Parts: sequence; structure tokens; C-alpha cells
Amino acid sequence: MGLIENKVIEIIQEKYEGNFSLEDLVGFCFDAGIIDIRRCEIAFVKKHYYDLMRENPAMKAKTAKELTAEKFCISESKVENCLYYFKSIKF
Repeated sequence: MGLIENKVIEIIQEKYEGNFSLEDLVGFCFDAGIIDIRRCEIAFVKKHYYDLMRENPAMKAKTAKELTAEKFCISESKVENCLYYFKSIKF
């Protein structure tokens, strides 16, 4: 691991004194801004859409976008933005 990774581990261990659950760790990372919830949302939207398309080869892209928008309570336009404007975000 690199210097940054080791520093993050060091700070988390200091905060939780070695006794932390996975939920504590993820919560700390969100609270500290280490994990960006917006980027996570984009990754999950993309994963859901591509999973639908892979599992249902006959499904039209429009239908997959509609179902993804419904699942995440977002607009189809937002689904499209996640798919086409955030290519570097992957799960």
C-alpha cells in the first residue's frame, strides 16, 4: 500500500482504536468525505442498468433506463447522465 492508504488506515485505527465494524468504517469514510456518495450513486445506477441489459438481452435500452429510474427514484435523464457523462466511474 502507498502512503495515502496507510495514512487513512492509521486515522481510522486511531478513531476506532482497532475495534470497528464494517459499518463503522464505511460511516467514517462517508462522514470524512473519503467516499463521495454522489459517485457511489452514479456507480450503482450504472451497475443496475448494465445488469438489466446483460440479464435481459432482448430488453430495449429505453426500458432499462425506465426501470433503473424507477428503482432509484430518479429521472430517466439522470440515468442517461450517469451512463454517458460519467464514463470513468465504474463498479
